[in-house]
Amino acid sequence: MNDAFTNFNCRLRDVGGRVTAIIDDNYGIGPPSELFAANTQFAIELATVGLEAQPSKAECYIDEAYRNADWHTLRGDIPEGILKDADGEPILGDDGEPLRGTMACNIPIGMRSFVSGYLDQRLGLITRKNNAIATLLDPGRWTHPDIPSRQMLWLLILLCLQFKGDYWLRHIVRPDWTESFATGIDENILSMVQTCMGVNITTSWLDFARARLALPIRYRGMGLRGSADRRYSQFIGGAVQSIIPLLTRNDANGNTIEGRLHLPSIENLFGVDSFSHPVSDPWEHLMTSSRHTNNLATGIQQTWSHLQITFQEVATQVAKDDQSLLINQLMNNAGFN
Repeated sequence: MNDAFTNFNCRLRDVGGRVTAIIDDNYGIGPPSELFAANTQFAIELATVGLEAQPSKAECYIDEAYRNADWHTLRGDIPEGILKDADGEPILGDDGEPLRGTMACNIPIGMRSFVSGYLDQRLGLITRKNNAIATLLDPGRWTHPDIPSRQMLWLLILLCLQFKGDYWLRHIVRPDWTESFATGIDENILSMVQTCMGVNITTSWLDFARARLALPIRYRGMGLRGSADRRYSQFIGGAVQSIIPLLTRNDANGNTIEGRLHLPSIENLFGVDSFSHPVSDPWEHLMTSSRHTNNLATGIQQTWSHLQITFQEVATQVAKDDQSLLINQLMNNAGFN
């Protein structure tokens, strides 16, 4: 079976694509005509070792701008990825069309409505599980002093539950696409905190007191900064950590580090040596070549503008003038120092 995968990868690599696998999920990337032809040959080679490819278990996606009659002819019996409800029925958009996209490592990729719809479903799942935990550990349910349900619920909120949405905040292509999701997480966490404390924070606390929720504990806050606020820093942190390894680059010691997915399309997007030592203006190529059309470029612009404006509102003049601070770097160097 490994020979079939190796041949599949080689065929796509020759045309600027690639095959990659994570656990039991396999992803093929490439020009549609070559991708589907290579996939057909892959199925033939699997059959030689007694395995049968199941097109119904696969799915495909292409940006709406390139979705045409040729695309449907090429994909054959491989279904397009669409968003479905809990009963397995397609969810339709305002135009009556299915919401198209696909999943990679549980991250939705596709139309904005596909991404938003998936995040709504994920928010519902997170909220239901959190509410079940809050009901189980409600201090009003366990009144015996030897059962520390209040402390257990608080520790779960502080150290675990408030971060449940962070994986998606880090990997969704733009932070404005996660705003509703993050806000929903925050509302649910606030409800759990109120259950834990036994008070209605919304009505009984002053604005000043509620603002202290977001402060770190070392500054006499409660350490609940909120997903809607953290989504910007999560996004730029995720971008820096996940994009750099894609491209082949040189480190400070002159070593060449092979990129995990060094494709011509990715090279064209970010530039050949953008992340090689010494790193200088790593986002310049992305921002100048595709700033107005690329979601990732838009996301970086949104994020860095928001973080810098927020910083300027609260920072001292000394901090504002300190060019060694990460937050004071220009947008082309966002997240790098």
